Amino acid sequence: EVPWKPSSIKEWRGPDESVWLGIGIHGEHITYQRHVLGPMVKGERKPSLVEDKIFDHGGSQISEGKNVFTTSLTGRFAKSVGSVVDLASGEAHSNHGGSILFSRYDDSHVVYFPGTGRGDIEYFDSDGRARWSASLGDGSTRNVVIAPGGQYVYAAIGNAQFQEFIGVFDASGRVLWKVPVSVGIYPAAFSQDGRYLAVVTRSTNWLFETATGQVLAKVPMPKVFGDEKTSPHSSKV
Repeated sequence: EVPWKPSSIKEWRGPDESVWLGIGIHGEHITYQRHVLGPMVKGERKPSLVEDKIFDHGGSQISEGKNVFTTSLTGRFAKSVGSVVDLASGEAHSNHGGSILFSRYDDSHVVYFPGTGRGDIEYFDSDGRARWSASLGDGSTRNVVIAPGGQYVYAAIGNAQFQEFIGVFDASGRVLWKVPVSVGIYPAAFSQDGRYLAVVTRSTNWLFETATGQVLAKVPMPKVFGDEKTSPHSSKV
């Protein structure tokens, strides 16, 4: 009866805060989690997950024990412990110890490996099918961004020699371009039509033509950090 937004989470705590209930609405599915707080240890009570279920909007239970943290845009896929779960079929594929990033535009997602020295990225389409696996080179992958429709994937890598690179893959996993940047890579964003890519590094704001890597603008970075975003008509960053 509460007008929740998609993917919103509501949390209730018992009178003594010994029980936490978390309810989330994710597209066509509802997640329910119950946590119980343990005894006080060094001034802190740690919660333990004791119940974890997924329901459809009719109240039928779909699965249990998936430990869902977040879902894809329509709620079809869920990020769980060590895997991505198709909530419609219950099937899951392992993330092989990597991080999972869902697209902001559809149900596609990537698996990448920050902090491991592995520079590879695995891309899955909106139906959950593995489409490609590729790498920018040796180093740990981070700050991955998926363009609208999955036509491009941006990634940044850093290696043990304190060298950092940014680059773009096309829809087949081919590296279109790769450039070295100063140490310290921050958020990036594609324009709504995918033609442009804005990237923040420690010292510079960059604007690239996505397909070619041509630098269209290069602006010194102020000492205020934030997220990169583009306007709906791709006219402003």
